[in-house]
Amino acid sequence: MLRNGLRTTSRILRECGKCVERCACQAQDAAKFTETYSRHRPVLPINGKMPVIDPTVYIATNATVSGNVQIATGSAVWYGSIVRGDNNSISIGTESHIQDRSVVSSVKSTDSGLPGSVSIGNNVVVGYGSVLTGCRIDDNCHIGSCCRILEGAHMETNSSLASGSVVEQGKTIPAGEYWAGNPAKFVRKVGEHEKDDMLQYSRDCTEMSEKHAAEFLPYGTLFRNE
Repeated sequence: MLRNGLRTTSRILRECGKCVERCACQAQDAAKFTETYSRHRPVLPINGKMPVIDPTVYIATNATVSGNVQIATGSAVWYGSIVRGDNNSISIGTESHIQDRSVVSSVKSTDSGLPGSVSIGNNVVVGYGSVLTGCRIDDNCHIGSCCRILEGAHMETNSSLASGSVVEQGKTIPAGEYWAGNPAKFVRKVGEHEKDDMLQYSRDCTEMSEKHAAEFLPYGTLFRNE
C-alpha cells in the first residue's frame, strides 16, 4: 500500500516537473526542447511486479512487456507485440521469439481448472499477429502467423502449427506433429529435417535481434546539450 502511494506521488511530481520545464522552454523559445519523441515504456511493472528480463533480450521500442514476466537469454519481443503478465505469470525460455504484432497474455484461471499462466520453452517462434492465452508451449515449437491458442492448450516438443490455425481450449498437440485448421487438427508428422529447420530459424531470429538492438542508442538526455 505504501509502495503504491509513493509510486503515485512520484509520478505526479515527475509530470509536474516536466510540465514546468516545457512551459519555461517554450517561453525562452528553446527549439531543442520542443522536439517530439516517444514516451512509450517497453517494460513496466503491474501490481508491484516488474518483469525479469535477461540483459541479452531484445525488446522492440514499441513493444510492451508488463507484470509478472520472465524472459531468458537471447529471446526477443518484436515490434508492436505485447506480453501481459498482469493476471498470472508468463515465462519465456532461451532464444524464443514473439514476432511482430503478437499478443501473449495470462489469465487468472481456466474453465478446465488448468493454470492460467503461460509457459513458452526454448527455441520457440510465435509467428506474426498470433494470440496466445493461458497456454503452454514446449521447446522447439513453431507457431505460424495469425494463429490463436486458447486457454489450457498445450503444444508438446517439436510440434508445429500452420498459419491461421486455432487451437481450442484444453487441446494438446502431441510431440512432433503438424496441425492446421480452425479448429486445428492433425495433418502429419514433423520430419527430422523440419525439426532442424525450426531450431535454426529461432537461432537466426536471435542473430537478427542482436543486429536490431545494436542500432539503438542507450536512453538519455545527452542530445539536449549544446
